[in-house]
Amino acid sequence: MLGFYNKSLKMRIAVLFGLIVLIGCLILFFISKNQAGKALEAEAKEAMLKVAKQLAETQNSRIQARFYIIELIANRNIIRGIWGDREATLEEKINVIKSEAKRGKSLGFKQFGIADKQGNAFLSDGSKANISDREYFKKALLGKTVVSSSIINKVDNSVVFVYATPIRHYKTNEIIGVLFGVIDGTKFSDLVGSVTYAKTGYAFAVDATGKTIAHKEIERVLKQENIIDLAKQDQSLVPLANIVSKMTKGEEGIGEYTFKGVRNIIAYSPIGSTGWSIAVVAPASEILARASGLRKFMLITSIIIIIIAVLLILLFARSITAPLILAVNHLGVIANGDFTMPVPEIYLKRKDEIGLLAKAIDKLQADIKPLLAI
Repeated sequence: MLGFYNKSLKMRIAVLFGLIVLIGCLILFFISKNQAGKALEAEAKEAMLKVAKQLAETQNSRIQARFYIIELIANRNIIRGIWGDREATLEEKINVIKSEAKRGKSLGFKQFGIADKQGNAFLSDGSKANISDREYFKKALLGKTVVSSSIINKVDNSVVFVYATPIRHYKTNEIIGVLFGVIDGTKFSDLVGSVTYAKTGYAFAVDATGKTIAHKEIERVLKQENIIDLAKQDQSLVPLANIVSKMTKGEEGIGEYTFKGVRNIIAYSPIGSTGWSIAVVAPASEILARASGLRKFMLITSIIIIIIAVLLILLFARSITAPLILAVNHLGVIANGDFTMPVPEIYLKRKDEIGLLAKAIDKLQADIKPLLAI
């Protein structure tokens, strides 16, 4: 502290006011950084949620369009059991689904099929199967139009989804079977996989059990990966599994989880009433890049302000100390007995304390001169 007072007045003024400016800028920087960072983070998360919601709505629209198609086919008179004034035959019904299969390709249908109440199914490609153990068949028999989760074809290892709706008898309206359509599941993964966010962000979809049904890495779908089940053996997956659990409940929201040291932000939204959910996930560092850039900009701006402020303070301190030094030197000249040196006019004209000091020195010199002449 004593060393500080041993410094020149100019330096002390510069240091004191410099510290005041520095502290003020630092306080302003940290307050602005935190507030701006939070605002940008909230904005980025909302943008992610909008992407997830839009993707979910797009897929839901496709699902509803396919529901409409299979319900339309199921309501045809031949499928319901009547052709003209007689009962329709099985062959006539199969011919209908064969012709519909050609038209259904535009909506992604690979083929159609009809099944009786025992699950005996006849497909438009001429093959037969028993689907009595399939969940979509059981739900359709209860009177619902449904879409299955992803199903792996054991023959060619392809992924499919099955849309199913009840067939009601034309006369009694009793459920007599199920009409179903098979969709190529890889197209759903292609749609979801094409979605990107920031630099490395991506999207994925899960069904009501947490099973991955769409992902840019199709192997995850083929393996029927379920994060909730995997988290039971791998604790590092628990934070993500907790979010996937919310997705399976049809919740919408934004969450965070850390995996392998990387903090990720995830936004998720349900797909209609299917029980499915779509999520968009990306590293927080990429999403908050704008906030990071803002912090750098604010830091640089604060440094520039501090430098300018210090320069102005030095100029201000000089404007005070320069006249004082001149006054001290002038008094030194008077002390040595020289009363002839005039006080500079520039200081005598000043209206501030420096001007008062200059006038006082000038008066002192003027008052002493006559005494020396005696």
